[in-house]
Amino acid sequence: MKMIRTKLLAAVAVSVTLLTGCLQQSYPTSIITEEQLGQSSNALAALSRASAASLNAYFGDYSGFGYPGIMMYRDAMCAEIPVYATDYDYFFYYPACNYLGNYSLQSQWWGFFYKVVLNSNLFISAAASNTDPSVLLNLGNAYCYRAFAYLDLARMYEFHDTGFDELDQEAAKRGILGLTVPIYSEKTTEKDAEYLERAPFYAMYRFILTDLNKAEELLSEYTASDVNVADASLVYALKARTWLELASRFDDETVTTGSSDLAEMIAHESDYPDYDKLGVTSAKECYALAQKYADMAKAGHTPVSRTEWYNASSGFNTATSAWIFGIMVGAEDVEGSWKSFTANFSPETSYGTANKLYMTYRMIDANLYTKIQDGDWRKSTWIAPSDAGKASAYSKYVTNLDEDDFVLCPALTNFKWHPASGDMDNYLVGNVVDIPIIRVEEMYLIEAEAKAHTEGLAAGKEALKSFLDTYRFDDGASYESASSDMASFNREILNQKRIELWGEGVVYFDYKRLRIAVTRGYKGNNYPTAYQYNSIDGYAQPWSAIYITSSEYQYNRAIEGKNNPDPSGIAIKWAN
Repeated sequence: MKMIRTKLLAAVAVSVTLLTGCLQQSYPTSIITEEQLGQSSNALAALSRASAASLNAYFGDYSGFGYPGIMMYRDAMCAEIPVYATDYDYFFYYPACNYLGNYSLQSQWWGFFYKVVLNSNLFISAAASNTDPSVLLNLGNAYCYRAFAYLDLARMYEFHDTGFDELDQEAAKRGILGLTVPIYSEKTTEKDAEYLERAPFYAMYRFILTDLNKAEELLSEYTASDVNVADASLVYALKARTWLELASRFDDETVTTGSSDLAEMIAHESDYPDYDKLGVTSAKECYALAQKYADMAKAGHTPVSRTEWYNASSGFNTATSAWIFGIMVGAEDVEGSWKSFTANFSPETSYGTANKLYMTYRMIDANLYTKIQDGDWRKSTWIAPSDAGKASAYSKYVTNLDEDDFVLCPALTNFKWHPASGDMDNYLVGNVVDIPIIRVEEMYLIEAEAKAHTEGLAAGKEALKSFLDTYRFDDGASYESASSDMASFNREILNQKRIELWGEGVVYFDYKRLRIAVTRGYKGNNYPTAYQYNSIDGYAQPWSAIYITSSEYQYNRAIEGKNNPDPSGIAIKWAN
């Protein structure tokens, strides 16, 4: 695989002022003008690579290492990554249900995503009249990155009922139900940006799919050689995610209710003439499209093999054919020892925090671990409770640790993430890793969930069993599903995502989409006392809708008064 690991190049400076949310970027004119940029395929190619580089960009928080940091926060918001000790747990804000409101962390997230949008907008504007084939491929890349950013933003910032009256009533009072985030496109002027309202969901998802339709047209015959460059598979994967989100939203609704999200979407189908219409009238049609695009995204990709998974040198730090989209951290991107994905997740690094020195070991949820069936070879990713502290169990696990350090690891510690080349001591080497954002395994699970809705529960269960038996079970064992209805099957799919995509920041969206409770407080849990709290089943977790900090108001006056309620401290504290 050819590695392109680059930051935003100084040569891509332009004479344009673009407002992107709370982020206003003025680029100097001394190097290259916007007109020159539009005429230079080399400059445009460099700007296109800036979209990938922006995912690595640091922001100011303790854990400020770009999109991987946000991925970890999203898992920390759920029941995915219990931590053994909290002193150096740099993701304590969400696990402890603190600092969720008007706090700097949230403003950094907002600015981070809109920087990705900024890079895309700048490229789309500059490349508008360019017909060079390589530029058109990069234009498809820009549309894909913009859709990716807005899909995350829409799902992270839209408020859904939580079951806590103080939040739900305040949200209704503010009139924010159904609102996502402001849409800044290449056509947005500075004057527009001074008062740009949060887009309703029925506009946002059409905008996202319009970008993806454009990207599909440009990239339909293209296969990228680098995991951080968009190609047809990424377009299809993002469409699968988008249609699954809409399908869950419209599930159990009919167009005759008059007040449902589906009815509202259809009622506004002729609005926004620049956006493509969805053309659907039922949740089942959305599930069918999710199924279709998930299947298309699988082409050319093979799930991670057991050998690849259990490789102490390259396991989950080097892209494989399973990866549809990912981050490529270059040596020039390493800005510190512990400010990295690897240093916060791998118990093997001597320079990180998840090790014997700081004891911030990252573990799997104890209850989830019990749901990994015998015969599923992924189970050895985490130390079995019966093996913890035992030198005799050392040989069962794939790790760069020696036996003495292995016995110090608590039960359920993970060995999924390894430093690059297995280098535990030199962070300049160990932190130069690839990090997955979308793997093909997610597409198999989306397909199974969607198939249960389009072809019946038995078909969905068979699709799930086929995936697991083929790729995750061996030695004659096979997977057994106990689901008897769609509700239990949804939880089964979620649990498989939690196992397969542990630490990859994906399942936050599924908890919120399916209204499944986050449960950290229960008998036998492995969370610190301060983190043992739960949300209400059938609702979104209170902290799932990210607060828009006041720093945004000075740039966009339309946000004030239309913010999400502050969920700090609102949860069900579990008492043993």
